[in-house]
Amino acid sequence: MDTRLTIINQFYDQGGEEERLSRSRQGQLEFLTTMRYIHRWSGHKMNILEIGAGTGRYSRALAQEGHNVAAIELVESNLEVLRRYAAAANIAAYQGDALDLSRFPDETFDLTLLLGPMYHLYTSSDQHRALDEGRRDFALSDEEFEAYTAYHWQTCEVRELLGASSHLLYIGQKNHTAIDCHFPL
Repeated sequence: MDTRLTIINQFYDQGGEEERLSRSRQGQLEFLTTMRYIHRWSGHKMNILEIGAGTGRYSRALAQEGHNVAAIELVESNLEVLRRYAAAANIAAYQGDALDLSRFPDETFDLTLLLGPMYHLYTSSDQHRALDEGRRDFALSDEEFEAYTAYHWQTCEVRELLGASSHLLYIGQKNHTAIDCHFPL
């Protein structure tokens, strides 16, 4: 197993993912915010793919709303929980990696969610590959991607925006100034 998979499995095997979005006000707000934006872009009875579904909290909510949901999860311990809910919730659950969605033909889904995996892709080539896999149903030009990247670089180190996202990177180096960076992905 490669290093990335080992790190991810060790992290999630500690447990807690099932309660992460309900046990604290921060988790509850993350869930509400994410669902608000999903609802902004979703229609009625859509085919939705959730990549990196974890234990299926978003997949379950979307299936309960009447959507057809396919959920991909890499970590076996999360997938076990997801599969317990999947049959009753009408969710198709698969083990898989955000870097390879070849099991699905292009233009299969109306809405694709790529949430958790972006935390666990450590190289820009893997991040771009996951984004490319997730967007096979959508047309995003190189110019649009470059524009978003430029926006991201302009905002990711703005101290006033830190905390506006739960995606935070703090790097401390001995005898140097620490750097805070958030990632509004």
